[in-house]
Amino acid sequence: WQTDTSIGDWTYVKGHGYRPATEIIQELIDIVSKNGNMLLNVSPMEDGTLDPAAYTLLKEIGTWMKVNGESIYDTEPWATSGIDNLRIVKKGDKTLYISLFNKPSDNKILVPYLAPKNGTSLDINTVSILGSEAKLNWKSNENGLEIEIPKWFSKLREKALETMITNRFRHYSIEIVN
Repeated sequence: WQTDTSIGDWTYVKGHGYRPATEIIQELIDIVSKNGNMLLNVSPMEDGTLDPAAYTLLKEIGTWMKVNGESIYDTEPWATSGIDNLRIVKKGDKTLYISLFNKPSDNKILVPYLAPKNGTSLDINTVSILGSEAKLNWKSNENGLEIEIPKWFSKLREKALETMITNRFRHYSIEIVN
């Protein structure tokens, strides 16, 4: 299925603003997590060119896609699309992308779907942020996988990051969108 949406009005209207990049990105993540495609309308001005503000918005989305595009392109729905502000997609058998739309107030991400079964382990070796060498603190228990968001995260200017959880057999990624 496909959803058609626009960065603002469906036709160019001088002086009208555009939706924030974060809102458009979150809509994209939600649609992809439900096995959909998003067609994004960018209305040209009357002379056929784009408004400079539209270019700026598209550059913001492009910056996000450079870091996070692998969580969108060539992905498939997972067992569930997610819950509340959390969305999940997979790529192959080794990658799971978990997207969060809001940073939790306690700086911890809980992924309830990744709880080990009785007496088993998820065999996760490291948790790190894609595009960064930093390792994150995490634990896995009967409640799920809990990842601690580092203090330096709030200082970043990027609107979205990816987190990679690596283990012997599988690779999970968690994408944080703020």
